[in-house]
Amino acid sequence: MHFNDGIVEFGFDCKARKLSGKSISNYQKQLRYLLRYLEAEFQVNQVEEVRFFHIKQFLVDMADKGRKPQYINDLLKVFKTFFNYMKQEGYSERMRITRRQLRRLVFCCLEI
Repeated sequence: MHFNDGIVEFGFDCKARKLSGKSISNYQKQLRYLLRYLEAEFQVNQVEEVRFFHIKQFLVDMADKGRKPQYINDLLKVFKTFFNYMKQEGYSERMRITRRQLRRLVFCCLEI
């Protein structure tokens, strides 16, 4: 699935769960930020092609750019929620990020 299609599908799910429009917009903006990074750095634009390394590298780059830990953690929460949603929707067989790695996303910020 193209990453952008996943973002749209995730936004629809958030709307169905009655999240505020501002929250949904913010989630989509943060996910598009990740997508632009993945396309520029790794030529990755499919959800199934994203690896744990890509996410960790993104977080390290954010820290290197001087982003505050709270901002990085906010991004991390959105990414984790998005990839968990993708797994729940049946993309798990093709995704390269495992459930174990998704749980570890919480801790990889502590390594930065």
